[in-house]
Amino acid sequence: MNNDSSPPDPEAQLEVRHLRQTITALREALDQSDRDKDEAVQKAVAASAKEIQQLRDTIRQQRREMESLLIQKDEEIQRVRADGASEAEQIAETAQALRNQLEDTRLEGQQSVQQLTSDSRAEMQQLQDTVAALRDELELNTLQAQERLRDQEREAEDEMKQLKETIMELREALENQHA
Repeated sequence: MNNDSSPPDPEAQLEVRHLRQTITALREALDQSDRDKDEAVQKAVAASAKEIQQLRDTIRQQRREMESLLIQKDEEIQRVRADGASEAEQIAETAQALRNQLEDTRLEGQQSVQQLTSDSRAEMQQLQDTVAALRDELELNTLQAQERLRDQEREAEDEMKQLKETIMELREALENQHA
């Protein structure tokens, strides 16, 4: 009696279905992990860009204030000089004091700008390092997930091979019993 047309073993079909469901679930989990990592990188990049823009805005505002202060000081010096020749010595002293103050203000402004620039560069480097680390971690996780998936696929293939061999042995035993 030939049993080649008999339906496959229900347990084997169930096992195959279970293995396929497991593979599908693992693929979905890997895809979700990739999406989560991409979203984290995008958030870090967006936060970095926003902070850099805020620093640039602060620098621009300080420059405008410095320029405004310079203009105000220059106007004040001119008013003092216009008050009259009799106050020339006093005006010269006041002008010198204002120049010193202006220089101090300019130096302080330059130092502030340099500090902000230095802080911005350090933070940008730190953010770049973070982005690089996140990329490396993402690549490592992706490689590990791919390796696990390959291992599971190999295990599934091995198990299917063993199941097929078992089925063949059982068929032969059945055929031998009926013969």
